[in-house]
Amino acid sequence: MFRYIIIPLIIFCGFTLAAAQWFHYQLQQSEVKNQELSRQNLLLNHRISMLKTRLGELSGILSREMMKLNSLKETNNDVREKINKALHNDSCAHRPVPDDVIRVQRDEILRDGSVYFDTSKSARTESPP
Repeated sequence: MFRYIIIPLIIFCGFTLAAAQWFHYQLQQSEVKNQELSRQNLLLNHRISMLKTRLGELSGILSREMMKLNSLKETNNDVREKINKALHNDSCAHRPVPDDVIRVQRDEILRDGSVYFDTSKSARTESPP
């Protein structure tokens, strides 16, 4: 009768011990994975922080560049309006160009293959520097 109680008790204890070891192994593996995930989390949080800082810098740069672009667009529109007014008010702008002037310009283009306008001194035609 003692055998009927001891043998199943030993088998039960063996299974319990095996289950306890398995759970202990699983716990150790979970702790190792948890530590690795914690390291990854710290690295990713640091990277996010760096990216947020860079985003702020780029946002500021973009804002300044957009302001410059808007300013340039306004200046461009002002210059266009002034040119259009000047052309509209200039009596020479509506006159035909003499044939001799057209021939000289055409010959210059055919000779060089390009035309360079130096507007710093005068509106003369010459070869590129």
